Amino acid sequence: MFSAYQFGTISLFLFLSVLFALFLAVLLTKRRNSPGAICLVFLELAVAVWTFAVIFEYATDQAVLKYFWSRVAYLGTTTAPVFYFLFVMAFVRQKRFGNPWLTASFFIVPVITFFLALTNQHHHLIWTQVSVIPESRLAIYAYGPWFWVFVSYCYLMFIVGSLFLIINVFHYHGIFTGYNFWRC
Repeated sequence: MFSAYQFGTISLFLFLSVLFALFLAVLLTKRRNSPGAICLVFLELAVAVWTFAVIFEYATDQAVLKYFWSRVAYLGTTTAPVFYFLFVMAFVRQKRFGNPWLTASFFIVPVITFFLALTNQHHHLIWTQVSVIPESRLAIYAYGPWFWVFVSYCYLMFIVGSLFLIINVFHYHGIFTGYNFWRC
């Protein structure tokens, strides 16, 4: 089973990243009553899943296995931007984003994207082709139209979330200075 994989130094660093993300998730559960802590726990878990899959995707030179691990990685890849956005909205105390229906609506594009990644061989909306460079074990993905929709959605989540964070840092600059910031 593992003969198709060659783990190297990069795999070790990625595995340490997985452990660190899981450590942070456990640590954050102790602060679960803090604003945004639960969203940050789920963000860390999404990053851990994403990175764990990348370890195996990078370690193989077989296109079929790279394709499989890419689909596994999409579980974390698709949810991380939404959890980041929801974390920021909770952290800056934007109450309007506390509505469960609104929160669930942010997951529509990620759920569609994950489903499309799982069934990509039938429609090629995420990847149109995957080829492997044997000398380096790197894969080259040719992307389909839905991939670009998803990437745009990710950037939107990160940009809007970051703007809310930056605006609140300037608006409530007293909270984000010195000792008070580190007590959050």
